[in-house]
Amino acid sequence: LDVLLLTPEMFPKKYAVTPETYEATVMECPVCKSQTDSKSCKGCKTDRVAVKIQKEWNNNSNTCAEWIANQGGKEIVSPKSLAAAAAAVNRMLLFEPHHEYPIKRFLDASDKQVLVVGEWHDEATGLIVPVRCLLDLVPRADTEFAKCLGDLKSTRCAAIIPFQRDAFKMRYHVQAAFDTDLYLEATGHKEDRNTWCLLVQENFEPYQPGKRIMSDMPDTPGNFIALGRVTYRKQLKLYCACLKSGIWPSYDDNEEAVTQ
Repeated sequence: LDVLLLTPEMFPKKYAVTPETYEATVMECPVCKSQTDSKSCKGCKTDRVAVKIQKEWNNNSNTCAEWIANQGGKEIVSPKSLAAAAAAVNRMLLFEPHHEYPIKRFLDASDKQVLVVGEWHDEATGLIVPVRCLLDLVPRADTEFAKCLGDLKSTRCAAIIPFQRDAFKMRYHVQAAFDTDLYLEATGHKEDRNTWCLLVQENFEPYQPGKRIMSDMPDTPGNFIALGRVTYRKQLKLYCACLKSGIWPSYDDNEEAVTQ
């Protein structure tokens, strides 16, 4: 889904789609037309002849296994899985076509899969830790979404309240804070990116989408990005302290370990 929606040009480089059928040789009775692996038909008392037929694709067959081995390490996808992913992409692109801010317009305004690489300089230990993130969507500066960064998420339920609970449980607010801060550092704080946009889609038919937003404005009630910022900074400091001391505490050793 990610590749088809964000970087479709990469699909043939990363995936190989299996054919629906493969050619196999079977022994067929010229009289009753029954097909088996045996060389003769006991019922008709006659020799069978070799014929070529099309069988449903089966990864356990030697022919199919050989085809997979020749795909150069690409991930193998069935036509059924590809059709499901394509249906999900179409549902996403057609979501609220007449709405003021449809998802497709956000996608069209964005650069996709933007890699940001940086360093965390830890004051307490003096350590420098390499960090990176991969941003799904970075709207271009000359678009209406210039204050946003975006991410694509699959979920079992895209309804507002259930997804809010899942977002907190999956720590999406920590990702939002870390990715936003790293991006701002990389761009020299020349851009005002204060809104984290989640393009959400259920992972079963009819693949219902949704749009969820986290704001990083100081006066935002319940600023989850600010909470995520406190969390990731605390965790990086603890990580550096462990690297420096060589001591990796268990959950029962101290309050810091229990809460992380």
